[in-house]
Amino acid sequence: MTNNNNNNAKENSMIKIDTIHSTYNGGYSANLWKGTMGYRVDIQYNSQTYVYYCTNEADCYTAISNLTK
Repeated sequence: MTNNNNNNAKENSMIKIDTIHSTYNGGYSANLWKGTMGYRVDIQYNSQTYVYYCTNEADCYTAISNLTK
């Protein structure tokens, strides 16, 4: 039996593709990540952290816009 933990970690790893800081509507910051399984955005807004998983980069920007309206 072989251990594939290292391979799984590589497959699940994500790279940061964008960072956004804004003072709009009380201020927020967001990090967009891209991985083999899709996209993720971490948004810090109103002293909370929100995480959304997206099918494409545009969906991540939409999640930021919808949350910070």
